[in-house]
Amino acid sequence: MPGSSMTERNRDGDTVAGAADARVQRRELGLFARYFFFGSCAVGVNLVVLTLLIEGFGVYRTVASVCGFLTSVAVNFLLQRRYTFRSNTPLRTGGALFLGFALATLALNTLIFDLLSRHIHYLPAQMTAAFLMFLVNYQLNRRFTFRR
Repeated sequence: MPGSSMTERNRDGDTVAGAADARVQRRELGLFARYFFFGSCAVGVNLVVLTLLIEGFGVYRTVASVCGFLTSVAVNFLLQRRYTFRSNTPLRTGGALFLGFALATLALNTLIFDLLSRHIHYLPAQMTAAFLMFLVNYQLNRRFTFRR
């Protein structure tokens, strides 16, 4: 019949393709939300280590930032692997990629922190650097470390 559409629809009247797209979007949003939640836990670890080293032991702020960052990387990898991506990627392979991406972004994190902490308190400086690294690392880890 000319002009009629033979588009397949589901029970809700949505097109099958549209419903599939919606499922993919919900899945991606859930993945991003879990990554953000567990990444925030890792940032909390970072901030505790940072504060403890600076306030408790008098460590220079940039050195303390690097220590906090590296500690949070280990926590973050374990949380993301288990709870966000539910990955069966071998621990060695996934860990190596995750660490590689973290080290690649460490220099950028340190630069951002160092520049910001010259003008604002070290905690907001670290939180800003951590958020920017979160966005970069999410894309890298989603696409390469924990790909399905």
